[in-house]
Amino acid sequence: MNQTFTSYLSLGSNLGDKLENLKNAVNAIDINIGKIIQISNIYETPSWGFEGDVFYNLCLKTKTTLQPNELLSNILELEKTLGRKRKDTQEYQNRNIDIDIILYESIKITSQNLIIPHPRTLERKFVLIPLADIYDEDPYPFNNFSLLKNIEQCNDTGAIKKTIHSISKP
Repeated sequence: MNQTFTSYLSLGSNLGDKLENLKNAVNAIDINIGKIIQISNIYETPSWGFEGDVFYNLCLKTKTTLQPNELLSNILELEKTLGRKRKDTQEYQNRNIDIDIILYESIKITSQNLIIPHPRTLERKFVLIPLADIYDEDPYPFNNFSLLKNIEQCNDTGAIKKTIHSISKP
């Protein structure tokens, strides 16, 4: 049997039918990435780092057999399949789907293509709050604070509101 690894992913959408975009991504992740163990609540948040429509955000806990670079490659291909169009710019932009690797086990990776934990996790309440819904480890492995403490210390002042929507595990 293949070894499995726990990964936490952050998903966001601010174009088109945001809820449907997230559902499609969750289903595709379950088929192509790994078994989904938990899904957070869905939160509505303003765009972060640019002027754009509001986002729907959630986090997933998955079990995958993919190594970190394979996981990233599969996620990028999945985003493309789901209709994400990337522009050759470093600026943030509207997107129908965005999938980020937040954590992979308790492993730190710094390479040209991949940084884990995601380098801006602790700056973004739209990641921290959904992550807190499903993260059952304490403390957060890279600074030894609880997620609640990390949320309290986060300087992100953007409004975050839990929606009435939910997505069931496939």
